Amino acid sequence: MAADTPYGLTRRPVVEAFLDGALPSTAPVFPGDWSAVPAFPNLRFTNAVGFTVVPGTSKSVVWEREGRVWSFENNPTASHKTLILDIADHCQGWDDSGLLGLAFHPGFDTNHFVFAYYTWVAPGTVAGSPTNRPPEHVPGKYHDRLSRFTLDASGVAVPDSELVLVDQTTDSVWHNGGGLFFHPENGFLYWTDGDDERGPTQIINQNLLSGVFRIDVDQRGGSISHPIPRQPVNGKTANYYIPNGNPFVGHAGVLEEFYALGLRSPHRMTLDAESGRIFIGDVGDVSREEIDVIEPTDTPGLNFQWNRIEGLYGDLTAPFVGVSRRPLLDYGRDEGQAVIGGYVYRGREFAAELGGRYIFGDNVQRAVWVLDETAVPVSKRLLCFMPEGSGPSAGAGYVGLSSFGTDAAKEIYLCQMSSQGGQIYRLKHTGPHRPHVIFRPCARRRVPSPTLPLSPHPRRLSLTWSIRHSGRTTR
Repeated sequence: MAADTPYGLTRRPVVEAFLDGALPSTAPVFPGDWSAVPAFPNLRFTNAVGFTVVPGTSKSVVWEREGRVWSFENNPTASHKTLILDIADHCQGWDDSGLLGLAFHPGFDTNHFVFAYYTWVAPGTVAGSPTNRPPEHVPGKYHDRLSRFTLDASGVAVPDSELVLVDQTTDSVWHNGGGLFFHPENGFLYWTDGDDERGPTQIINQNLLSGVFRIDVDQRGGSISHPIPRQPVNGKTANYYIPNGNPFVGHAGVLEEFYALGLRSPHRMTLDAESGRIFIGDVGDVSREEIDVIEPTDTPGLNFQWNRIEGLYGDLTAPFVGVSRRPLLDYGRDEGQAVIGGYVYRGREFAAELGGRYIFGDNVQRAVWVLDETAVPVSKRLLCFMPEGSGPSAGAGYVGLSSFGTDAAKEIYLCQMSSQGGQIYRLKHTGPHRPHVIFRPCARRRVPSPTLPLSPHPRRLSLTWSIRHSGRTTR
């Protein structure tokens, strides 16, 4: 018999430790079969654009674009809702305007304060309907307003309790932002506003537009904040202080509320408290949709490049304000047309599949995606599609995904637009795991110049603007 032939390893290879040195107890699980299903089958809402919880209670709230806020028990069997705030008489809804953001004060348990960001018009002058679109441009009519309201012991807004912080005259019902949250570590209020469709960008000394803004609503003073040094050109601000750490504090002639700039239509902005990362869904123009991120280690004053660059097309060239920052992710118009920023999943139900991953979507396509930061380049995986809302729609298909929200258990919810009463949805795992297609930005020739030519007729973005069945795209 022939001698045995030597085989195998002669010595143990050096292998780096896996993550923290411990193998996981189960294999990594990527998204499998998912769907969006009604979370509260017995409740209906008209053009819901936000979902959150009432701090310290078992209640959730949904706010509607046209200016109403409802509370209800966070229970799948809930069948009753209570109107807790009604500003519909002077809130201009439709298109990319209306009651866009809502945030409860960190001290809500004792002060009962809730903050709202909305499009104000003179009482009784609200225009439009599901079958009649309001005028897009009326100089001086539309106001971007940030206000504080006080709720009574029953959780309903006290009449005449509105305290106005920002009232800014604008011309358009488009690109009005709407991201709003309190930071749990510093207590500051952050909000986003867009470029008002035709407003100035890359400018921080005129109006509070095209950026992220940070203020101290508690007016703590001292080493924390200081009084407002100057007013917007077309507005009035009051009843808050400027954080001393804001990036442009002390610069001559600027509005010190700016925390970041260079955003076009940042409809949604959220904070992942666990990582400290701020995610912004910035709706694009003619080329790319963006997910932008402010890292906790970033120097304040990031410039997200609009209107000089859209998507991953390079970096700003001097002169420019702040720190040039590309998006974390962009995608083309063949994949979606109106990004809806979401949340990092921190719930328990789908922790194995989605834990620590950013969930977001697209209004027009009604797609729901999970961000894949392990891919190179960073990409997204399709989870499911949002069911279409019902009812007529003036000028555009307001039937898609409008926003995300979370409850006290940090589970994620999805808001559906509908003029006849839409629903709030949740994710459901519907079957065994199957590999998903990874969607990456389409390979294409990059423009040599770091800037993109701007269309003479930029797309005006609403929450939904695609007429899908005609084969044409508008807005």
